[in-house]
Amino acid sequence: MKRSPALFLIILLTTVVVLMGCHGGGGQIVLPDISNFKVEATPTFVLGSADSITVKSTSLIPGGYEVCYNLTGANVSANDTAIFLLDNGKGTFATPVLTNAGITKITITQIINNSSGYSSIFANNTATFTDSTGIMSCTLKGSAYRATDVHASLSGTVLTVMGTVWSPLTKVYFFLGHYTGATGSTAFNASDATAGNGWAGYIITDTITAQHGVLTITGTSPTLTGTFSFTGTDSSAVTSGTFSCPAP
Repeated sequence: MKRSPALFLIILLTTVVVLMGCHGGGGQIVLPDISNFKVEATPTFVLGSADSITVKSTSLIPGGYEVCYNLTGANVSANDTAIFLLDNGKGTFATPVLTNAGITKITITQIINNSSGYSSIFANNTATFTDSTGIMSCTLKGSAYRATDVHASLSGTVLTVMGTVWSPLTKVYFFLGHYTGATGSTAFNASDATAGNGWAGYIITDTITAQHGVLTITGTSPTLTGTFSFTGTDSSAVTSGTFSCPAP
């Protein structure tokens, strides 16, 4: 059976619209120049709030734009849109409220300008971010502890990681005096004045115990991850320690 020219045109236009995806253009179209394009995200967000996303480009002309993007990982969303103003090569917009802890990845798929011209983006269009608290677990004096408030800080080359268990109130912490940002294992001993490579400890009802142990860092970005074990000054052992928190 022969198709009429009108029917063929309808099928062709329908196919074009489907292929256009999130958005399409019409009329006097000027395509956004994405020859220079980069996406950045604020590294951490507070659970129950949004994260800030920054678009940087020296090829896009200043003005208003709309982006189509997907979120994957801990927080998932498909074909979201946002509007931002590009000024001096930079523009920002906010994600939806993020409720799940963990690493989330944003992928910008299209950018649309004021003339409804759009360009699909396949390079330099992703960024990752995570919630501002982490997770730590360990066995302390034979009991399992799990902290969901874990933070890492870096002052010079001194890396400090602390996890707080709110009930019962317990803090497990360690620091390295010569952190280089690399993965690998490090032994530390608070009683060895010549080593100076840090110590680990815990606090229960204001009683502090700290001495020696081993820390293994398995990942550095976007989250700091690793394992640890140590023996306190009261000879109690902290074992099976693992942690994951936003990198400092």
